[in-house]
Amino acid sequence: MALNEFTDRSITPDPGAAAVRAELGRVLASPYLKQAERSSAFLRFVVEETLAGRAARLKGYTIALEVFGRPDDFDAGADPLVRVEAGRLRRRLREYYRNEGAEDPVRIDVPVGGYAARFSRLEVHSIEAADVETSVAAQPQRPRRLLLAGLATALTAAGAAIGLLAWLPQTVQSSSTQRDASVLRPQFAPTPGPTIAVTGFSNLSNDHTLDVFTAGLTEEVLVQLSAFRVSVVPASTQSENPASTVALYGGGPALTGGYVLTGGVRPAGDALRISARLVDGSSGAQVWTVTVDAPADGGPDGLLAREEQIAKQIASTIASPFGPLFEHEIERIGALPLEALDTYGCIVLFRAYAKTLDPETHGKSLECFLHVVDAEPQTAQTWAGLALLYQHEYWYGYGPKPDSDHALERAREAAQTALDVDGDNLLANLAMAGLRYTDDDFPGFKLAAQKALSLQTNAGTFAQIGLLMILAGKQNHGIRLIDIAYSGEPGASGVPTWYHIGYCFDAMLNGDYESALDWARQIDTPSWFATWAAEAAAAGLAGQSDVAARSVNRLLAMKPDFAETGYATLRGWIRNERLVSLLVEGLKQAGLDIEVDAEIGNRLEGAPRQPSR
Repeated sequence: MALNEFTDRSITPDPGAAAVRAELGRVLASPYLKQAERSSAFLRFVVEETLAGRAARLKGYTIALEVFGRPDDFDAGADPLVRVEAGRLRRRLREYYRNEGAEDPVRIDVPVGGYAARFSRLEVHSIEAADVETSVAAQPQRPRRLLLAGLATALTAAGAAIGLLAWLPQTVQSSSTQRDASVLRPQFAPTPGPTIAVTGFSNLSNDHTLDVFTAGLTEEVLVQLSAFRVSVVPASTQSENPASTVALYGGGPALTGGYVLTGGVRPAGDALRISARLVDGSSGAQVWTVTVDAPADGGPDGLLAREEQIAKQIASTIASPFGPLFEHEIERIGALPLEALDTYGCIVLFRAYAKTLDPETHGKSLECFLHVVDAEPQTAQTWAGLALLYQHEYWYGYGPKPDSDHALERAREAAQTALDVDGDNLLANLAMAGLRYTDDDFPGFKLAAQKALSLQTNAGTFAQIGLLMILAGKQNHGIRLIDIAYSGEPGASGVPTWYHIGYCFDAMLNGDYESALDWARQIDTPSWFATWAAEAAAAGLAGQSDVAARSVNRLLAMKPDFAETGYATLRGWIRNERLVSLLVEGLKQAGLDIEVDAEIGNRLEGAPRQPSR
């Protein structure tokens, strides 16, 4: 490109109704809005009402009734529906104009503080050659498009994730972060876990053309469950009595449970209805059930093409770290004494901790892993779990004190050992991503994150990496990963609510403090100090003093010295300095006189002190 071809852009108002509607069509057809029905309806409504000169009636009550179908007695003050959806719409618009819509001639916005749309036109001007360097530096960098093959197989939402992960490097040099594991690898054996006996899916109709489909679906479910490292017994070895199938598991560790997965296929109008249920093989209790409708158009050939997608949905939901299988295992194993747990029992206990971030469960999980690691030193999952527990000791102040500085050293050693044992272990790569983030090694964090997302992943992986990206200052990319985690796609089952803190922080960074408070209230981890710190800060910034005071009391009941140690805790966990400043300012407005150093104290003088609306 010649120097005189560089352009500058300025924003001018009044693009005209025709241009606005054309732009609305482009936005609604984009990947950012196309599959988001609520956001699309919201945007279409506020744009048309604003163009019609009725912006004054765009209140929470009106939108709740006319867009979301709420009844006449809807209370916009008590129900945050419209505020939460407005926050989601604003995020999607920001991402659209940062990426696909960066060169659009018209912009549509819904500014914080109301629901009326705002329209503007981008004017293009020539730039002199002398201004090129300054202009290029000032432009937002448009991300490269990156195709991650592993990501495409992880979730059906992967297409949307490709763009937001464009900041990741094109290659993963995993060999540079791992020691030679040639001695360790031959001894590696996966930790035994729950075994699922998959009975053949039954054709519940008289249409024998579906026999091939049901047989193929059974086989595909077996393949997909194996990919998630769940032990399976093929249908050909099944007893006709599901309960007696437990006898086929061949003993094994006393804690290894047995389950039976059954299913059927039958016509349902113009579609096929595929049902599946998971049963506790020892008690016969139903653990989980699902029904999936698949379009029957295209005949048997079309259905065969959908086998993998349907099987993946079933398998990834069952085998999700917080899905129905492990929910049942947590309930069963949590009742046992710690000394009775083997490696598998410790892993289930760790997953119970990962769901709640409870400090007491953290201590039990750490003790359990330390007890079994000597007996099974070649188990990658144990070392990876230890690495994450040590990280949380450093981030949250859990575990023995004043040993937190050594916690990172122990975490690095445990994570590297896990990768030496199995470089493709998902938890180990997530642990390494967290360590690279903590060490302010952002290139290393990107490599580890890409590696984790290239593996057979789940919704929790997207949420974990997304939250770390927000905490590192990559706010927009991180939010879109968390959106995928909560999208309801395969593998999204049971994602812990504490990842909502990412939405809370995103709203806070955007100055939408009421939405930040709404999100904080949706975090159901009462034993995690960050729940109350985020809620207190958001309430303080939003001017809701009663809520702020209650949250501060809960925070201090959990961490009595937080006024003195809170700033160091936040800085040890959060690398986004602006977010730390907002949290500290919000806590101050909530009535907690948190101690900070002089440098951040000076920056806080310019921090916002009024609620967003």
